[in-house]
Amino acid sequence: MAATQKAFGWAAKDASGVLSPFHFSRRENGAEDVTIKVLYCGVCHSDLHNAKNEWGFTNYPLVPGHEMVGTVTKTGENVQKFKVGDRVGVGVIVGSCRTCSICEQDLENYCPKLVFTYNSLDKDGTKTYGGYSDIIVVDQHFVLRFPENIPSDSGAPLLCAGITVYSPMKYYGMIDQPGKHLGVAGLGGLGHVAVKFGKAFGLKVTVISRSSEKADEAINKLGADAFIVSSDPAQLKSALGTMDFIIDTIAAVHSLDPLLGFLKMNGKLITVGLPNKPLELPIFPLVLGRKLVGGSDIGGIKETQEMLDFCGKHGITSDIELIRMDEINTAMERLAKSDVRYRFVIDIEAISSETTIAQRPAYHQSRRPPHASKVQNSTGDNTESPQPHYLDPVASWSSYGSPHDPKAHKSFESSTAHTSKVQRPSSEQKPPSQDLSISTSQVTLQTEEIKEAEQRRRGKNRILSQKRGYVMRH
Repeated sequence: MAATQKAFGWAAKDASGVLSPFHFSRRENGAEDVTIKVLYCGVCHSDLHNAKNEWGFTNYPLVPGHEMVGTVTKTGENVQKFKVGDRVGVGVIVGSCRTCSICEQDLENYCPKLVFTYNSLDKDGTKTYGGYSDIIVVDQHFVLRFPENIPSDSGAPLLCAGITVYSPMKYYGMIDQPGKHLGVAGLGGLGHVAVKFGKAFGLKVTVISRSSEKADEAINKLGADAFIVSSDPAQLKSALGTMDFIIDTIAAVHSLDPLLGFLKMNGKLITVGLPNKPLELPIFPLVLGRKLVGGSDIGGIKETQEMLDFCGKHGITSDIELIRMDEINTAMERLAKSDVRYRFVIDIEAISSETTIAQRPAYHQSRRPPHASKVQNSTGDNTESPQPHYLDPVASWSSYGSPHDPKAHKSFESSTAHTSKVQRPSSEQKPPSQDLSISTSQVTLQTEEIKEAEQRRRGKNRILSQKRGYVMRH
């Protein structure tokens, strides 16, 4: 029987999509493998689709997560790219055939035999489990170097959201045409990163959304040049025929007709969102305007590394809400309502397999959105609270309504509190696994050094972003 490593994560067991603690095994480190202690993992909309089997091919139990940043704890004898203690990333894919004509073009993401990070079969025939877990074992070819100046938590979503918009922007000719007009449909996890890339490429960027509530943030915080409310007929009319490109990031069923109307002749509409039902494609606007509708699916490993390096050079990160693992089900409920600014990221170390909210009631109740003066604790009482450590999913969102209140989510992109991430308190550190190839003290020291370095990165990124004329939240 092949040697294995013990692992712990959270998994969906059925189509309810509810995640709960799950003990499982990873393969032992092979000659080409890297074992990684996962520190942070982003929550992608596809995690929600897969957890609920909305695409019809989920194999339960399912451990989601393909936006991981962590620390190398073991390396195989043939591994040359990484060493123990390196900070690395793992994205959507962890394997491919490596021999076909597609892989030879560094497009492993389109390989017929690609292996997804979760809900797939690995090269050894075992099931793959994702990053909602403490460790992962990955072939070195599919592990990515993480730029020194990019924080682990706000950088994690780049491994899916970032490459998902960067790759089509490069392939469809948006990166070398400064001054051209880009429309970004949907201002969520993908859309807000597309805005940042667009501005870094020198494009004029207009955000297209059903709700006006994000207009100020899109323009004044993300750097967009304009904002269109797609439910306003006057705004729709004024935008007809004005855009060269549109990146459609919307993951819900929606009409493509208005978006095609925004394009100039020879304009390109690129879809990267993945609704769970087919969309209707009107043909007349394509024919009469010689317009193009295309798609794109993440990127290969070489291009993903290129994207990360570009983000490091330009100080681009994702705007996130940091959560603990035991808050994932509430986060999924909010994600289904597009109620997040703009990506949930799980602090994997913030809860262990032996710790529950019930064992830490005072800490759980102390967390609140920074704009609120009071929160509603788990018993329904209002109490004064100090500055929060994490997003509180049971807080009374006084200015916006409860995240469980349907009236607060009438639009596709509802408003939510602008809760920024903050650092996890040191008392919540989870002990590293005991079967690592280096000592516990070494891992702890390396983890703390990484977190201290990320504080310095944030300061540098703020200065860099201010020089470039736009502001990023960290």
